[in-house]
Amino acid sequence: METASGVTLVADDAAVGAALAKAVTPDLKLASQSADVGFVRRKLADGDIYFIANTSNRPVRTTAKLRATRKSASWWNPHDGTTSAAKVTPALELDLAPYESRVLVLSDGDAAATMASRKPSVVLADLSRDWQVRFPGAQPQSMNQLRSWTDDPSRRFFSGVAVYSKDVELSASQLSGAAIRLDFGKGTPLETTPKVPAGMRAMLDSPIREAAEVYVNGQRAGSVWHPPYELDITSRLRAGVNKIEVKVANLSLNALAGQERLDYRLLSARYGQRFVPQDTHLIVPTPSGMLGPVRLLAQPEK
Repeated sequence: METASGVTLVADDAAVGAALAKAVTPDLKLASQSADVGFVRRKLADGDIYFIANTSNRPVRTTAKLRATRKSASWWNPHDGTTSAAKVTPALELDLAPYESRVLVLSDGDAAATMASRKPSVVLADLSRDWQVRFPGAQPQSMNQLRSWTDDPSRRFFSGVAVYSKDVELSASQLSGAAIRLDFGKGTPLETTPKVPAGMRAMLDSPIREAAEVYVNGQRAGSVWHPPYELDITSRLRAGVNKIEVKVANLSLNALAGQERLDYRLLSARYGQRFVPQDTHLIVPTPSGMLGPVRLLAQPEK
């Protein structure tokens, strides 16, 4: 009920959102999937900063309208420091990987870069087969098809870093006028019963377990540990044979799973049973390594 003073009263907390939306223009209004996206806006004297996050384990592809208006807009990538222009009128296009977050900066200055429409990526090479894998203290071994280390009984309880290597030959024409990304796959959303509340844990099976450093021709190209599981390696590639190395680290849980469980019987006999270890049967090895598919993707710049 609206009073003469302009104050709106609502019956309960559940009605607050609808009342606010009616009274005030939203800072950011999504065309769809609004329950999956959260944001924070910070207003500055000469700009506005939006932190936008996909809180779900599935991709978000939608558009949004912003209340703030400025001369220009750009995306800022906190992982590598790069910026790219963004188009916010008539609407902002959002394409977020599972759990991906992005920073949008609206400014009274000029745009960070020229806005260009993105052309579809094409598969330059499928790298899902025939890697050499080297574990600490062992000779390199061939892995014809990417799979988890835990499939090998001798590596079932290994925790550490393994190095994948592969030579890829590319021509000058393949490298010309395109941005080249090393793509490790999309990940698999996990369903839970009962459903785990949002924000409790990441319910996504990664295609690379758990994190990796990528080197191309001996130079570090970056790290991969979150969606989207890809890396721009354009500047590291050259015409001819290119050596790609991926150093993958898994969880220490696998080593713990291979250890004998402690026997507390003598301790309990002397001092009484002070505690009972819980859920030790759940300590099992998790999938590890580069699981694939792995591809080189080329995105034409013009």
